[in-house]
Amino acid sequence: MEFNHSSYTDRLITLNRLLPLELAAREAECTRQQMVERISRMEVIGVRVNGHWYVERPLTDILFPDPNDYTTAILRLYVCRIGQFLLAGRGELLLPIRSDNSDLHDAITTLDEAEKRSERDLVTITLSGQRFSIDSVLQQELSVTLLYFEIKSLIKNANRCK
Repeated sequence: MEFNHSSYTDRLITLNRLLPLELAAREAECTRQQMVERISRMEVIGVRVNGHWYVERPLTDILFPDPNDYTTAILRLYVCRIGQFLLAGRGELLLPIRSDNSDLHDAITTLDEAEKRSERDLVTITLSGQRFSIDSVLQQELSVTLLYFEIKSLIKNANRCK
């Protein structure tokens, strides 16, 4: 039987990302019941192990310090940082980001192009003026999160112009 390192690594990362339901609800600032409802609506990934619920923590998240300003945010990454290398993990890295920074669009484009390649290697991008090499496990989720931020800020700006 051939050992598939990528599959094994993905499985370990998934297991490390499981949070007990109560802790996940507390982090999301909702009740236990609301978190179960989010699982049933497939808004978050939940699994039941030995009668206990667990929620999979995303690798990336966007926090808006000012609920009325979607042009500035904090990008939260759950990573293991080794110098410029970011590997999916349990540590937390917070990066301030702005929608008017060209690094944001360049990073989205670079991550999108990497997604289309058959070989998944490290991808180097710049965020908040820092260069990072992003591992393949983190790339897609980071791309989606950055794109979400960019779209949300564009929509908010378009509504402001009306």
